[in-house]
Amino acid sequence: MSGLRSLVRYLVAEKMGDMPVMQQTKDSFEFQWDRLPEGYQLLSSDTWKSAVIDTICNFSDFTAEWFKGKKVMDAGCGRGRWTYGFGKLGVESCVSFDISDTGVAETNKVAEEFGENFKVYKKNILDDLGFSEDFDIVWCFGVLHHTGNTYKGFKI
Repeated sequence: MSGLRSLVRYLVAEKMGDMPVMQQTKDSFEFQWDRLPEGYQLLSSDTWKSAVIDTICNFSDFTAEWFKGKKVMDAGCGRGRWTYGFGKLGVESCVSFDISDTGVAETNKVAEEFGENFKVYKKNILDDLGFSEDFDIVWCFGVLHHTGNTYKGFKI
């Protein structure tokens, strides 16, 4: 049965973004980023903020020193918690984007703390992103499985 579900998802993947369930997902994240700004793994938590460098290093398997001077993309940045972490790691630049208006607005506030090399955009990860620069690392944490087309998200 799982194989059949996978096949159906693959066949309708290009149309998933137009389906009500995907609009509901977009609306849900807009609601979350707008109305639920506090939580243990969000920037409202001093404990989380103090551990973000170690968290990024543990998930990426890179040392904090490796990040210094690097160019980073934070794909599906939400409210900017990882963008904040990359700023604390001393990256050279960070391009962040999200599909949510609130996410983009909140991440812009975070980006201002780290200077003009931190840019934030409203983009859908399943569309042509239009970035011409190269990145040393693309960070996409907890995003692709919500898109309705995980495979396409990896391809782009």
